Amino acid sequence: MVIRPQDCIYHCINHKECYSINFARVSFNKTHKCELLSTDKFRSSDIDECSSNPCFNDATCSDQVNGYVCICQPGYLGRHCEIEHWIKMSPSTVCFSARDDNYGSFYIPINGRIITFKLRYKYGHVNCFAPGLGFWLSRWGCNWFGYTHPMGTLITDSSRNRLLPKDQYLFGGNDCGSSQLYSLPWAGTESDELRFDNFPTSMPVSVNQEYQVWFVEDLTGCNELDNGAEETCAEVYGLYV
Repeated sequence: MVIRPQDCIYHCINHKECYSINFARVSFNKTHKCELLSTDKFRSSDIDECSSNPCFNDATCSDQVNGYVCICQPGYLGRHCEIEHWIKMSPSTVCFSARDDNYGSFYIPINGRIITFKLRYKYGHVNCFAPGLGFWLSRWGCNWFGYTHPMGTLITDSSRNRLLPKDQYLFGGNDCGSSQLYSLPWAGTESDELRFDNFPTSMPVSVNQEYQVWFVEDLTGCNELDNGAEETCAEVYGLYV
């Protein structure tokens, strides 16, 4: 309660969240009600705080009164969706080659839901043809002539069912080996990081659940006998949502 309008204005000035006031007489003893408001009641419309595009990573900005809320895409956190929730899988290094069922197993460290996986290159190469000829070496695929970034690294479940990439990125065709080679717009055979496309919906995972990293010709058993025994080694991360 205050006596003068100036007193109410003074209270508003000294509260950083105050934008306007309500001042009204509530009795005949010279006291008045002073209500501090967090909005400007005299403005005809609120400012669009989303006009500055404050949200990151394809998030949707929802304008609020004197503020905004970023609605994040799966796998992103933070006020502006600036944080990716990647968690490293076990073991710390997973290696795989292009022949002889030499896949790399990795295991889920915590329960949750995962929207995709990524591989962070550490060392080595796979060899998809002609052992000893270095121009066939690649981190993630096969540098065949006539193909654009033919990627051959796959993620499967423990029963060897391909999970990533999805069908839409595969080259296709009738050849048992090259039909499951693929191309990603954001990564190539020599990228430092191979981030796969997202699952259509997040996948539930549990502690110690096994997944595998394969080279395509080793997985299908097609055209693998002319491949080299070199290995690519990488760290595996899951994007939790």
